[in-house]
Amino acid sequence: MSSWAAQTPFTTSVPSALNTLTDLSWLRALLLAVAAIVLLLLPARMLATTVTSASGRHSAERGFRLTGRNRNRYLDDPAPTTATPHRVALGTAAIATGAGILMFAHPVHGEPAYLRLYTASVVAMLMVNLAAAIVPALVLRRRGAPIDVRVAPRYLTAIVGAALLSRALSLEPALLFGLVLAVGFGDAEGREEQHAGIAARGRLALARIGALLVLGLAGWAASTAIGDPSGAWTAFSAEVANITTVTAIGSAVILLVPVGRLSGRALLSWSRTVWFATSVLALSVLFALFSPVLDVWQGGRQAVLLAVSAGVFGAIGISTWLWRRFVSGQL
Repeated sequence: MSSWAAQTPFTTSVPSALNTLTDLSWLRALLLAVAAIVLLLLPARMLATTVTSASGRHSAERGFRLTGRNRNRYLDDPAPTTATPHRVALGTAAIATGAGILMFAHPVHGEPAYLRLYTASVVAMLMVNLAAAIVPALVLRRRGAPIDVRVAPRYLTAIVGAALLSRALSLEPALLFGLVLAVGFGDAEGREEQHAGIAARGRLALARIGALLVLGLAGWAASTAIGDPSGAWTAFSAEVANITTVTAIGSAVILLVPVGRLSGRALLSWSRTVWFATSVLALSVLFALFSPVLDVWQGGRQAVLLAVSAGVFGAIGISTWLWRRFVSGQL
């Protein structure tokens, strides 16, 4: 049996930030970020718009209408847990559960070092959720906005999905999602207030995503400063920094997808320029973080398969939107 000081896959999974500054990793990351926006994020929005438009027509035919009063108060999650006296306990349980799920992005063994890893995962999950919920809430409350933070159990499915994807693709570092808290406020009424509501939602989304990016970059800097761990405490510190890095950056990128209730949709509705600039920054950081994986995949079968899949998805999204915009109305 290994000792408490033994390394786990998360101990050294994040590359040094200094290494990415000495080669063309950031240039490659920037180009991949733009490609991801063109082939994935924008087509996803186009496809979602087409599907929503089609379902809206069917709803109208049935005599149902979704008014402004029915809009959801919360970003990212349509049905967060209602307020209860046990909200803190529920949030603690959600963080503890999510921390355990994150570990399975890599193989897990029954050794003492993995108990240390779980503790590090809990600490990282706590910091990520505080950054994504508490910090934006405090910032916007100073502007007079009524902000509410609640537990969103449905996030656990996204945590599971990201961990399974990382495990299936053998990503190291892993692409992780670690949020279990939803942030929201009351909807405005009326024409002028509706525009203010869009702006408020956009600012909330930007604060949420920005806080995650800042935390992820801080974790990456801390991981680089720690270097190669030499004992149990340094290994624990490295795991906290590494899990915080990949989870914060991964969560920010996933939130930027402009579909459903995700923050990216609110940000895009508020300002396309801000959404594009934030997406380029977040995806560039993500691809720079994944530079070791990209080096291994370069020119290989996995890279070709992912590129073809992205191209097909982009073609489907764009062609579907073009059909709805220019063809279906003429039939």
